[in-house]
Amino acid sequence: MKIEIKNRYDGRLIFSGAFESLLLAVEEAARERISLDYASLNGASLDYASLYGASLNGASLDYASLYGANLNHASLYGASLYGANLNHASLDYASLYGANLYGASLDHASLDYASLNGASLNGANLNGAKGIDRNRSQPLMMLLDQPGQIRAYKLTTKDFKSPISPGQKYPELTYSIGSEVSVSEWNEDPAKDCGAGIHVATLPWCLLNQKEGQKILIVEFTAQDIVCIPYDTSGKFRVKRLKVIEELECEK
Repeated sequence: MKIEIKNRYDGRLIFSGAFESLLLAVEEAARERISLDYASLNGASLDYASLYGASLNGASLDYASLYGANLNHASLYGASLYGANLNHASLDYASLYGANLYGASLDHASLDYASLNGASLNGANLNGAKGIDRNRSQPLMMLLDQPGQIRAYKLTTKDFKSPISPGQKYPELTYSIGSEVSVSEWNEDPAKDCGAGIHVATLPWCLLNQKEGQKILIVEFTAQDIVCIPYDTSGKFRVKRLKVIEELECEK
């Protein structure tokens, strides 16, 4: 049957031919070094595809299934992989600069030396993923090299307590001005966006997630107090102790 791969923006034909499946068509384009930049491949079934070195810059692969696919050395600059299945895929040396991986599943994927600068990993499943270098993708890693006291922000309830989601087993801590707060247990796994510890964040994160009546506090800690900066965080991380400096007064 005739397979046509078109540009996601203007519908221009990128590649076509007689193939038994879209998978075979995409693999053939990759073998011939034909650029699939900005291709519309939403929901494509590409399990175990051989796409070594494929050019998929800006391509739309939302909800595509790429289970076990070989994407080593592939270029996915600015590609959209929203909700894509990349479980057990190999992305060694792949360029994912600025890619949207929101909600994607990368369970046991390999990302050795992959470039993730500017990539969105919010809500991504990274359980068992290997090779992720947070220094290539997570700007908050700079906090670990800061000398002396570091300031960030803590979102609390109107009673200055930790916001606790239903089902969470973390202790309900109270944050009074001038107090020092600490925990004896914390989760150091960067694949877990939420875990045991004291959650602090950047101001944009707090403002985005602040609910009616909640407070934003300025808190202080050192680099040694940071226990986890998650892979996919958009501004939230965990510390084991902090000092409450003051309440932030700002307009929402």
